[in-house]
Amino acid sequence: MLIFRVPVLYLLGADDETFVYASDYFIPLAVGAPFVMLSFIHSNILRSEGMSKESMIGTVTGALVNIILDPVLISGVGMGASGAAIATVIGYISADLIYLFFVRRRSQVLSVSVRNARVNMKTLMQILGIGIPAALANLMQSFTSVMMNQYLLPYGNDKIAAMGIVLKVSMIALLILTGFAFGGQPLFGYYFGLDDRARLSRLFRFMFIFILSVAIVLTLLIVILAPVLIEVFMDDEMIIRDGSLMLRLQVITMPLVGIILLLTIIFQAAGEVTGSFILSIGRQGVIFLIVLLLLNCLTGYTGVISAQAVSDVITALLAFLLFHIRLRSRMR
Repeated sequence: MLIFRVPVLYLLGADDETFVYASDYFIPLAVGAPFVMLSFIHSNILRSEGMSKESMIGTVTGALVNIILDPVLISGVGMGASGAAIATVIGYISADLIYLFFVRRRSQVLSVSVRNARVNMKTLMQILGIGIPAALANLMQSFTSVMMNQYLLPYGNDKIAAMGIVLKVSMIALLILTGFAFGGQPLFGYYFGLDDRARLSRLFRFMFIFILSVAIVLTLLIVILAPVLIEVFMDDEMIIRDGSLMLRLQVITMPLVGIILLLTIIFQAAGEVTGSFILSIGRQGVIFLIVLLLLNCLTGYTGVISAQAVSDVITALLAFLLFHIRLRSRMR
């Protein structure tokens, strides 16, 4: 990240006007990346032992440290964009220290000993089978942002700024849905392992209705409050106007996204790597890029900001098709 800083920043959408600010934010974040990744690892590992409360404590503490330090470092100390990045890294380091405390003092099975950092090939392949699709989904999400910025660049920096705000707001809704979806994954895995079709069917119906209901409520709230939510980040009339339209288009298919997430974790829980892989690289990957390219050629700016919604519809249809072909018979 540090070696290829300049081309990466331009690829992400920086130009001569914004490069300095982007670089100031990028460098501390790149240096602190190992601490960020360590936090992601241990928040999940603690949950796997049943310490969800401890995992939440670490996550919330890290976020609070970040929130407190942001105004101090950005404005108080006058560090600007680099201060925001440093605050983020310190927040993750704080979470890491809390996770370390819980592993050392409360865990019955986890260890930080290097001697225990070994797994057999079978276990490694199981980890990779589930982990690679999940990693690709995150990678595709970042790549989607890059491509979106590149296609919005000809229309001005204000459009890129508006989309940046939109992605942050929509990410909140997406993370809520992701949390609920992944909350059911251990149970799906347990019931698939037992081949308990009755409980699988009941769990699926409950999760489907629950996630769909939450997604509909979130969508309605964001669509109605779109201008207010954009204004929280930036008080600029043009950005509020453009951002409101972008945000509504971004979340209008959120109910479908919730179902896509649910079906993706069911494929992972069932060990269906192929289905999980296809869905992971679909919505914000291959399908999105094809849709973005076509709509940009056909309708220009309108097509670019509508690409995610169209991609969601296509991915949802694909998800339902894969589910009926690969998994429906195992849940009856």
